[in-house]
Amino acid sequence: METAAKLKAEHIEGVPVIDISSLVGTASEKEKHATSLEIGKALRDLGFLYVINHGIEQTLRDKMMEWCVRFFDLPLEKKMEVVQARDSVRGYVNFGQERTYSRADWKEAMYHMTETEIAVADGPINLLRGKNPWPDPKFLPGFKEETILYVKRMNALGHIMMSAIAVSLGEYIRYVSNLENALTV
Repeated sequence: METAAKLKAEHIEGVPVIDISSLVGTASEKEKHATSLEIGKALRDLGFLYVINHGIEQTLRDKMMEWCVRFFDLPLEKKMEVVQARDSVRGYVNFGQERTYSRADWKEAMYHMTETEIAVADGPINLLRGKNPWPDPKFLPGFKEETILYVKRMNALGHIMMSAIAVSLGEYIRYVSNLENALTV
């Protein structure tokens, strides 16, 4: 279990460290509500926070970091086999391919999301639907399966966090009623 004291010693002072074990466990509604309000306060006051005890095992996070290193160590031609398509936000992004404020971002990235069927309607929402491009398993055996598991777990954590934020804003009922229609990313 992570502790706020350990985290503060290793990271930037002043960033709120919030233990969300009450949101991922079997805590009382009162405890969950208190944690949700703490998250909302941190986001209103500073704009971001650090969460601990979120239920994503350290071993899974470590494995994902190892997979990232292995992917980015591949030769460029292998990474380019899964380059992000023009009509997608999934896949490999090479140095300078993305732009922020009309300037090239000098980073590499690999974007994966929960795989979904492609929606019928046209529009920007379709950029978030579809299948992920995967590297050839000969070069990264197990990468796809581990990444799918990681994305699934992070997606579940994202829903927990969004629910907590909704509670902190007094919007929980509206959020829950729209959850079935929410886009899974």
